[in-house]
Amino acid sequence: ALRERLQLEQQIKEEKTFLENVLESCGDGIFITDGRGIITRVNESFAKILGKDKTSIIGKKLYDLGPSAGTYPSTTGETVVIDHSYQEYTYSHMEKLLALDSGGKLENWEYYVFNAAGELVPLDMTVTIQKDAEGVITSAVCVLRDSTERKKAQKAIEEAYQFRTRFFTNITHEFRTPLTLTIGPLEELLRNKQASLTKSDNDLISCALHNATRLLNLINQLLDFSMLDSGAQSLTYEKKEINQFIASVLDSFSPLAKKKNIQLTYHPCAC
Repeated sequence: ALRERLQLEQQIKEEKTFLENVLESCGDGIFITDGRGIITRVNESFAKILGKDKTSIIGKKLYDLGPSAGTYPSTTGETVVIDHSYQEYTYSHMEKLLALDSGGKLENWEYYVFNAAGELVPLDMTVTIQKDAEGVITSAVCVLRDSTERKKAQKAIEEAYQFRTRFFTNITHEFRTPLTLTIGPLEELLRNKQASLTKSDNDLISCALHNATRLLNLINQLLDFSMLDSGAQSLTYEKKEINQFIASVLDSFSPLAKKKNIQLTYHPCAC
């Protein structure tokens, strides 16, 4: 009996050592709490995220590590406002957690904790709870991932998107002004009956006006796309006559085709 007891103790010791090694080798932060929510075990990765010693974390509750209402600097380089909406978000996740069955898991919980420098660290947290037969929480395992770099990347993407939107808006306005000033005189030439224009001159001016107007429409469409992208404008659909559209595009290339001795012919479809 003594031998079996010693073997059992050795087995438990080996399994405990194995679990300790697994806990410490994990790249994500991990801490374990008891049924009262007090942290009883912390791995090195979580201590590193906070820049603190394990001993300064053990014995605390999760909310002791996080902020109360106020404005704080963050590791993302931004200033984070902790207000009523964040507190409501936290309370709602706590309610979901308490409602879980034993072995239940709550994922994608965004939470802030302070590091040693007094900055807020954004975390993606997954919590798994254990309950006894009476439904009382006996322990919880929390796995946390520092989302600082992900949030920085999101911010960079948003800034690039805003830059692209501003670029399209500015460039389209820069093109629209000279095109509008070009279209005006061309229209005036065609309207002026006293102008001694040959049929060839009239055709060339008409073609130039058509292409300038088409280019202006394309620039306006770029501006519309930019507004659609930003959500400032909604998409509307319109039915168009395809033969007329193709014929107008073909006419734009007629002078160039004539110069190169190319004959352009279009046979309208019966649609």
